[in-house]
Parts: sequence; C-alpha cells; structure tokens
Amino acid sequence: MHKKNPFVKTMPHLGQIVKGVLNDQRISQARFSKLTGWPENTVSGMLNRRNWNGADLLLAGQVLKHNFVRYLEPEPQEATVSKTMFEEEVKEKKRLEAQVKELEEDLLEEKAKHKGTLEAIERMKK
Repeated sequence: MHKKNPFVKTMPHLGQIVKGVLNDQRISQARFSKLTGWPENTVSGMLNRRNWNGADLLLAGQVLKHNFVRYLEPEPQEATVSKTMFEEEVKEKKRLEAQVKELEEDLLEEKAKHKGTLEAIERMKK
C-alpha cells in the first residue's frame, strides 16, 4: 500500500465516488487493479475507504480519465458567491434593523404628539 501524505486534502466517501465511476465506465475491480498496478485486495480495500492519499487519487484519475481532485474542496467561485451572498445578507439585516429602529422612534413621537387624544379616547371607552 502507498504511504499517506499528511499534506494531501482528503474527502469523505471518495471510495464510493471511484466505485461509481468504475460502474459508469463498466470497469471491474480486477481490470482497475491491472490498470493501476495495485493488487486486487488493495483495490477492494481502497474502494471502501473514505479517504485516499493524493498519489493514489491522481493515478485513479489518470486511469479512469476522471478528475477526482474536484471532489476535495469547493469550487473557488462557489465559495466567493457564498461569501458575497452572506455579506449582502448581513448588510440587508443591518439596513432593516436601522429601519425598524427609525420606525419605532417615529411611533414614539406620534404617540407623544397625540397623547392627549389617546387618553381622551381611552376615557370615552370606559
């Protein structure tokens, strides 16, 4: 088995993803073993592992002509969009909070202006 590189990012369920590609391409584990040069029992174990090291991942990608590296981290554009959306939501929340505060202040002013009228109405109700 190949040594793990501690600096390589890994992703959960990577073995399942590789299994799916093998199934899609109708490549058996035995054939995949021959293509990679890994023993069949190693292939079987790897397909059940959640994490792979970078060298194994790259070799599997070359053999299957599939970019498995893309599963390791989100696309930078997606992360930027999420951050931008979050920042916009924070700005909108602050704007709405300021608007609520302003409306509350306006309401207090209106109540103060019409205090006498409101008191008279309350007395009339009794």
